[in-house]
Amino acid sequence: MYKRQPFDNQYKLGGTILIRKNDLAITEINYSVPPAYKQHICGYRGWSVRHFDYSVEAKYEKIDDRYVLSYLRHSDEFIVEDTATDRRVPYAAISEFYTHGINVKGHQKISNKDNFSNSDYNSLFDHPDGYNVQYWRDFENEYNEAIVPEPIHTALSASRPLETQFATKLVRDSVMTPPVASRVPSINKKHGDFMIDYYAWLKDTKNPLGNAEVMDYLTKENEYTDNYFKPLKPIQKDVLKTIRTYVEEDFESLPIKENGFEYYYKYERDGEYPQYFRKEMKAEANEELLFDVNKLAEDHSFYKLGGIKPSPNSEVVAYYENITCLLYTSPSPRD
Repeated sequence: MYKRQPFDNQYKLGGTILIRKNDLAITEINYSVPPAYKQHICGYRGWSVRHFDYSVEAKYEKIDDRYVLSYLRHSDEFIVEDTATDRRVPYAAISEFYTHGINVKGHQKISNKDNFSNSDYNSLFDHPDGYNVQYWRDFENEYNEAIVPEPIHTALSASRPLETQFATKLVRDSVMTPPVASRVPSINKKHGDFMIDYYAWLKDTKNPLGNAEVMDYLTKENEYTDNYFKPLKPIQKDVLKTIRTYVEEDFESLPIKENGFEYYYKYERDGEYPQYFRKEMKAEANEELLFDVNKLAEDHSFYKLGGIKPSPNSEVVAYYENITCLLYTSPSPRD
């Protein structure tokens, strides 16, 4: 009735997929980091905390005429080197998701706008403003698989009770003061005039990440900003949704005509970057893709492309790309 199909690749995650033979439905997926790839994705050297393993297990259950997610387990394993006691302590960070009493009728699919949150924080922890102890006790009594071991409860409440942690999560720390940048005079001479810049030390464009003073100040600015906007976190997603309603998602710019070609760009729905095209100014001319910035940006945390300029004979295009978020860019030609 079932067929378990293995998959493994030294450059990707490996595991198995369980497929029902009668309807070819995937009912279970298991994958982890293959041994040959651990040296690339897991940290083995130079860290006191070493990422040892990563695995995911997902199960699907058939309800009426469709399959729905019924169980999900995500596990990250670490080895911590305690230099004080000269010990290696293994840890496992495990998240489990269960479903009960699923009703698949009368529900609409969640739209991309409602399902998307461009944030670097845990929404499930940041948005709630309360923690009901009795609710979770009753929940654990009804669903035994949701019981959290007492040592974990104790560790989570070591500094403050969970009720207090949630209650203060959205409360601004009024004692925190904004950081003040140091004034260090730097004298520059331009065209016979002397200029004093007291904040030139912040303009490290060569290696800002390696400049401890710059990074320390920027970290304090970010911490102050996060603290100041804590009360607004519950409405951040609503604000983002409102902004997106005013954005034309399928957008095409007006063409720029140059040397017998029309140059223009497009934004596709759910695309964060533009696509640049050109088309010869002739009847039934084909559209030519010059740059798909969505693909160019895939392997970079920051990417910017601009300065696109075709050559006089329209055979070469000059452009610049920035992958570091610094002020300087790298010009390049493309045929």
